Parts: sequence; C-alpha cells; structure tokens
Amino acid sequence: MKKRMVSFIAIFTLALSGSFFADAAVLNEVVEERELIGGVTYKHIQRLEDYGWQDVYAVQADLKAPGVKLEVLKSQNGESFLENTYQMAVDSGALAAVNADFFAAKRGQSGRGSAVGVEVRDGKLTSSASVTENMNTFYKVFGDERFYVNAFVFNMSVTAANGKTDKIKVVNKYDDLTGIVMYTDDWGEYSVGSKGGSIEVAVDENGTVVNKVTESDPIVIPKGGYVLASHMSYNTFLLDNVNIGDVISVDIQSTPDINYIETAVGGGGIILSEGKVPSKFSHNISGRNPRSAVGIDQTGTVVTIVAVDGRRTDSKGMTQTELGYLMADLGCYTALNFDGGGSTLMAVDNNGEKEVVNKPSDGGYRKVTNSLGIMTTAEDNAPATRARFNAQDNVFVNASVKLNLTGVDDYNRQAAIDTSSAVYATDGSGTVSDGVFYPSKTGTSYVTAECGGFIAEKTFTVLPAPREMNFKETKITLNSGESYTPVIIGKDASGSKAEIRLSDAVVTVSGGAVTVSGDTITAAAPGAAVVTAVLGEISANMAVMVDGAEEIAVPDNITVPDTQNTYKDLTEEGAFRFSVFGNTRDVSTLFDQFIMNNALYKMKLSSDFQVFLGANVNTKEIEKVSSNYVLAKNYNCFGDGPNTFITLPNVSGKVYTGNVSVWSKFQNDVKNAGQNLFIFLDRNFISNNQVEFLSFTKTVNAAAQSGKNVYVFGGGFVNQNTVDDGVRYINTAGVFPSVAIDGTSPSYIKYVLVTINGNEVTYEYRPIIGD
Repeated sequence: MKKRMVSFIAIFTLALSGSFFADAAVLNEVVEERELIGGVTYKHIQRLEDYGWQDVYAVQADLKAPGVKLEVLKSQNGESFLENTYQMAVDSGALAAVNADFFAAKRGQSGRGSAVGVEVRDGKLTSSASVTENMNTFYKVFGDERFYVNAFVFNMSVTAANGKTDKIKVVNKYDDLTGIVMYTDDWGEYSVGSKGGSIEVAVDENGTVVNKVTESDPIVIPKGGYVLASHMSYNTFLLDNVNIGDVISVDIQSTPDINYIETAVGGGGIILSEGKVPSKFSHNISGRNPRSAVGIDQTGTVVTIVAVDGRRTDSKGMTQTELGYLMADLGCYTALNFDGGGSTLMAVDNNGEKEVVNKPSDGGYRKVTNSLGIMTTAEDNAPATRARFNAQDNVFVNASVKLNLTGVDDYNRQAAIDTSSAVYATDGSGTVSDGVFYPSKTGTSYVTAECGGFIAEKTFTVLPAPREMNFKETKITLNSGESYTPVIIGKDASGSKAEIRLSDAVVTVSGGAVTVSGDTITAAAPGAAVVTAVLGEISANMAVMVDGAEEIAVPDNITVPDTQNTYKDLTEEGAFRFSVFGNTRDVSTLFDQFIMNNALYKMKLSSDFQVFLGANVNTKEIEKVSSNYVLAKNYNCFGDGPNTFITLPNVSGKVYTGNVSVWSKFQNDVKNAGQNLFIFLDRNFISNNQVEFLSFTKTVNAAAQSGKNVYVFGGGFVNQNTVDDGVRYINTAGVFPSVAIDGTSPSYIKYVLVTINGNEVTYEYRPIIGD
C-alpha cells in the first residue's frame, strides 16, 4: 500500500511558518449554574478574553417570581458603621449579596464610615447624594415593581423659628462641615461631636431643639429626631438662629422625588444605558480592577448583581467599559458600577449557609458601607404545589436509578408529600419497584408517577452496558460504626456516563473491616479492606481504612477493551500510519542508547511519521534516526482531507501562557477539522487550571457530538486509554526516570501505533522490546 508520508510532512512544514490572530472577544467560556430559589439563579462564569482569563460571579433575580425582593443591607450598629458583605448577608438572611456604594472611611477610627451616594431603606432616607461626586443611584419607587438607575439632585434646607433658612449640605455623612450636615437616628446612637470649632443642635421627633453644644463630645441623637452640625468658621447659622426650645423644620426635596422612593443605593458611573456601553462615564475608576455592579433588564424587573475578581493571573479584572459589555452579555439593558477593588465581595446561600464565592483581592473581607441583597419572603414549610423526580438523566440498561419522588412548592423548593401511595407507570421500556426504575432496553424511557393529585414526569436516556466503571473516591477512611454511600461512575463504549448504584453490582469485600448492605458501606472493625464491585464483565475497586488502619493498595479495575484499540492492516487507498511516544531520555549509558534505539527505529519502521510528547524530548537522538517527526512544543495545525492534526503546547502545565491566539486558533481549528481529529499534548492532564481543563473538554466534546472522531494524545508516566463523552484519550509513558536495569522493567515502554484507513481509525500499544 502506497504511503502518504511526504505529503503530510510538507503540509506540516507549511503550518510551522503560518501565523494567526486573536479575536477581540470572548474566546472561551465555562459556566456553572445553580438555582437558589425559584426565580433566582447563581452563575460562576470563567471566560477567556483577548487580554486574559476572567472570574465572574453573577446572581440574577426575577422580581416577579414569588417571594423575591431586593434590600439595601447595612451594619446592624447603624449608618456610620462599616461591615463586610458576608456578615451583612448572614445577619439579614439574604439569598445573595454584593457590596454596593463607594464610601469614605472615618480617619483614625476603624470600622466607621459613610456612603458616598444615596441610600433609602423601607422608604426612609438614610444617606443623601454627595455634593462633591458625580454619582448615580439604583432605586425603586413605591407602587412600581421596576428598578431604575439615575442621578439624584437634592435641595435640602432648615428653617429656624425666626423664619430664617439655610441649606443642608448632606445627610448622614462624615464631612468637613463646611455646610450644615444632618445626622438622623439611623446614623447611630451618637453624633460626630463638635470639638475643634463645630456646633451641634439636637432636635426631637416633634422638631423641638433639645440640645445645643460647641466643643463637646458626641451627643445623643434623639429617637425619631436628628442632629444638625456645622463648623462655625464656615457657617454660623445654627449658632445665630437656633436655640434650645425652638421648633424648627427641615425640608428635603430631590429629583427624582425622594418622597416616593422605597429602596435606593448609590453607585458610580452608568456603564450600560439602553443596551449600549457609553463612550464616557460620569464617574470612572480607570484600569482593570476587581469590579462589582448591578444591572436590570429592559423591564426593570430582572436584576443582576455581579462580582468580577481581579489582580490575579487567572482573573485580570475589568475596566468599566469591559464591565459594561459583560452586563450586556448577561441580559442587562441598564447597569451601574459599584465600588470595586478590595471591596468586591459576593456572598451566596448554599443550603442555608452563606459562602463567599469570589476571592477578594485584599485576601480578607473588607468592611464596606452597604450591600445590595437579594432576599426571599418565602414562607417556611410551604405546601407542595407539584411533584418531580430528583434523578439523574442517564442510566445503564443493566443497572437502575432511584426516582426520588418529592413535592415542590411555589418557590421551587423541595416540599414534603406522602409518596407511599404513589402510582408509577412506564412506557413499556422498564419497570418501577419501590421507587426505583429498572430499564429493560436502551434508548429513551419515559416514567410517570401520580401522587396526591400531582403528576411527576421524567425522560431517561438508557445507555448500553458500561465498558468501565470507577469509584469516585478510591480510598476512604472511616471510624467504626460510620457509614458511607459511595458514588460509582460508569462509562459506555462511547464514553457517555451515568452513576451506578452499589446494589446493582455483585459486591465482595476482602476481610471483615467493613460490611456492605444495599448501597451503603459500614465500618465494622479496625483494619483495611478492598471493596470490589462487579457488573457484567467489568469491575471497580476501592480501599477502606477503618480506625486509622494503614493504607492499602487498590487493585486495577477490569474494563472492556475499546473496540478501536486493535491492529488493522492498511486496506484503503491512501491509508497510512503514525506513531506516538512519550518522554525520551538523554543518552549517558549503553542502557539508555539501547532503549532509545529500539524505540526510535521501531517507530520509524512501522509508521509514516512519528510524534514525540512529554516534558523531556531529546531531539538530538530523534534526528539521528528520523526527519519526519512532530513535537507539541508550539501550536500547529496540519493535515488534509478527512484528517486534521493539532499540536497544543501545555508543557508548562497550562495552555494559556499569555498568548490568547492559542485558544482562539485551537477552537477555530477544531470546529473546522476533518472527520478524524488528532490532538497532541505534552502533558496528559491537559491543564492544572481547572477552567482550562473544562474549556478543553467542552471544545473537544462538541467536536465529538458533531460526529467527528476525536483522539487526544498525551505524554506522561502511564500507558492508558479511555473514552470520555465520545473523545478517546490515549496516554503514552515513553521512557520515564524509574525505567532502569534495576528499576521499572523496559517491557513497560510502549509506543502507540495509529492506523488510518479512510474514516476508520484504530490504535494499539506496541512494546519497544519484543513484539
């Protein structure tokens, strides 16, 4: 059979000299999502943009959903006290919270400060707009379900008993007191004090002046009343016109009208207006930084709060412009920038406990002036209004799945129902017994249950018998009497996954340290044991150490060989072979030379071109034998017709090392690849960066789902192959350090020989010694 070695090497050489560009857009994105309550969804978004990775946390709340509302959160000590967003979420019971307004900290007094912008809680003004900042406000009007974003302009004044008036500068702020400042009882128990040339007058809830002091410590702020303060070198109105016993009044007007505002919190610049990012901002914090923001959709009833991490290599942070585009991507029509940097923090409810989901750049939780909280008014123990199955979507034909029938309330929370009288039915593709579905054939199965007037429905994908299965945890420790329900993941021939119940397998235990009943393992006595689960032709093993017993080895699992892991002759016109080898070795001994010569010559004689992967590749030795070889040290894409070959460098432990074009090119080449796609990496673990790993698998899985045959080769220390979601991962160890005359046997050293007959691809591991 005629080989095509020359044409492939020519194509590869051209690929080496090519160049490519990076799209100025989102190049990759991985999203994890979960519902907090009906109408409220939390998302963790990791995306690669043209300047690096971003770590984004977002919570979206539909205010039309039952029991969902927004609140401005504060320290429980008062308006002048700072608190971190996490503690505010804990104290208020918020489903989610993000830090909100910018603030001025009180110099020389830890934990005290005041908001820069407007704050209204339950219809009460607790902070006016600063007169020195061009800021904006996120707010809601009484009787209107929508939220808005706008700049507030205040006109506030005090009228003395003699009829004279003067302007009030601001409400509830630490200030230089160059004008009259008003402190309400929301500020705290005491005023700021008048030492250093200031004056303070206290007014009760009826408008009567009850105290007037200068050069004094802070005075009590009357309940329902307020204190007016100013520095007498700038303003003597209070000194000249206000006396104890006088009845005075204040008038607070604003545009928009503060008298109709139910909830409001300040922010900075508007970063998205009518779906467009402004070219300039009224207030701008320049540079890429951690960011916090709030946005609303066009109806004003779907609110999105966001925290973006920054000042990290794996999350660069954003400019205000970039943040605006992000908010648009998240479905916002209008968005407002909040305080960012070290203040950026998002807390989210996780099964009743609050957790900080982002990584604040300060390394701790900065105390801030206020936060915006997403709240629920959902009643506890609300009755069920419907039913559903809480079950996985996939199940193997020779296994089963618990249906977990449960009630659901109006807030999409699990609610109690009596399932003892439930009536189950199937479409004939299986049976239900004691709330467990047992499929009888592959394909799609439909199961229903009627219970208490509710009907639950579920569609399952029934997979063929698995070719391999693995305990999710292969080694665990227990104390005597402690129980554990293991998770077993099975994969069929195409790599589709489903959980397997322990009770579906034939289970054996070595020794008496543990017992097995149904799906549960229980520690019975001190010692160690291997639990083996057998399902058809395959098995999985896990080790259990009880009461501090010494760790024991876990035997290899038994799998059904991949149907493509076999030898095939070259039968088609234009058929060819290539070989893949892991780490090579520097030659310093006769043993080294013997190993390398065997590997290189066997690969050359059996294949049209050779691929060498791993952290250590000795090109000097390779070039003595072959000139038709491929490395994965640089990004390249070559091939023709149905075959596409990609080398993706990851020897550093990650794919992205500052050159985003690698990712953009990779995704584009995978999308446009031929029927057979071969990807080569030096490291078989793909990336130490979890988001890169997820991005890679997302990209190759999509190619496999589109009908392509996808093969990923990686160098490392094991000869191992598996199929995962339609993608074949083939690892080759090569010559690793422990291979020696008195070490690991050279018989473990193998190369992978790949045979391509048209669209048919097969592969096999071949030893370099023997054969």
